[in-house]
Amino acid sequence: MLLAISILFGCQKDFLDIKSDKKLVVPTNLKDLQSLLDNTERMNILMPYLTEISADDYYVRADRYQSLSSLTMKSAYVWAKDFVYQNNSSSDWDWRYEQVFLANLALEGLDKIERNSNNAKDWNNIKGSALFYRSWAFYQLSQLFCKPYDSTTANTDLGIPLKRESDINEKVFRATVKETYEQMLNDLSEAIDLLPTVSNPKTRPSKAAAHAFLARLHLLMGNYANAAEHAAASITLADKLMNFNDLDATANYPVPQFNDEVIFHSSMLGALILRENRLIVDSVLFDSYQADDLRKKIFFYYDGENRYKGSYDGTRELFTGLASDEVYLILAECYARLGMTGNAIELMTTLLENRYAKGTDLSLGTLNQEQLLYNIIAERRKELVFRGLRWTDLRRLNKETAFKVTLKRELNGVQYELLPNENSYVLPIPPNIIAINGIEQNER
Repeated sequence: MLLAISILFGCQKDFLDIKSDKKLVVPTNLKDLQSLLDNTERMNILMPYLTEISADDYYVRADRYQSLSSLTMKSAYVWAKDFVYQNNSSSDWDWRYEQVFLANLALEGLDKIERNSNNAKDWNNIKGSALFYRSWAFYQLSQLFCKPYDSTTANTDLGIPLKRESDINEKVFRATVKETYEQMLNDLSEAIDLLPTVSNPKTRPSKAAAHAFLARLHLLMGNYANAAEHAAASITLADKLMNFNDLDATANYPVPQFNDEVIFHSSMLGALILRENRLIVDSVLFDSYQADDLRKKIFFYYDGENRYKGSYDGTRELFTGLASDEVYLILAECYARLGMTGNAIELMTTLLENRYAKGTDLSLGTLNQEQLLYNIIAERRKELVFRGLRWTDLRRLNKETAFKVTLKRELNGVQYELLPNENSYVLPIPPNIIAINGIEQNER
């Protein structure tokens, strides 16, 4: 059994009850299957928080750290070699495999429903959505529990269990990193032809979202031409950018939920250590915003310390979905890496004109290819702050000498460091999963 907690937690009881013979009541019509995927608690929110806790865009005071009751959060914050999971389990693991379960259940339900001219639109949307959601869950897991993609070792590096059936008693094993990414790419490639161009509500997947997600995955794999192709396709379908000159910087949460830039909505499980009154924005990051950069007041506020308030969730919860600003940055980075500097400058100018005060001289045209790439990477950190992406970027960029970073924290005079490419960039599999399945543990 893959999960150590009830796989049915949070599912809708009208068609997911347990019969007296212990067999699952499987949804049998398209309406029920769509309802299964509209379980936003599992499909869109409560996304993993350990990546953000481990990243370097913030720090907490020692007393705040000591007051945490969660041993998991404490371990993630200091990149502990002897990582401790509260109760030997992890919601970041369990809930994502619940998402995989629900997606697989929907796909299996579709196999029993004939697609015809009357139901084709709904049938296609359900299948495309289920494939997208399964890939989304695999992605979240891969950024925590397996090494970053490296073309020279991906065929032997340990990935995650790739559940493609809803049978929770199925014997599982760890695929390779290569197989893990191939599964995500295959699911998304199939989903694109099935999904609507854009979605309403934005908690549902779309073609624009699938292209954006594929662009992100190819960027992580270093496939810059493919990433550019999918990023361009996503922008063609969903290219809107908010003009930050029009936002109210004095609002508690200036960025609206489901705003024009959001392509696919997803948010992070609330973690006490990441609450806005606890986290303190890294001073180097905060100082990197220029005075006329509107993000400095849209994203942050000061109450004696610099705090974060700029979530695209429109609340204190952290946005982890897909948005057009990220896609612009992906395309610009790929263009810069491919030597298409003019195209990259055009994209960055468009994005930054919507982020800086009107009339600001951006002067990007004077940058050479190397300088432009540095600029884009720097802007990526400033734009996508607290979206669950910094940890992923550290993992991929640490493979390049020019972008390697050593992370440092201090608590009560004790120094903690995380060196580039260290094993601690991969979290251990929760002990209860190892005990149940016997799969191989990650090295720390």
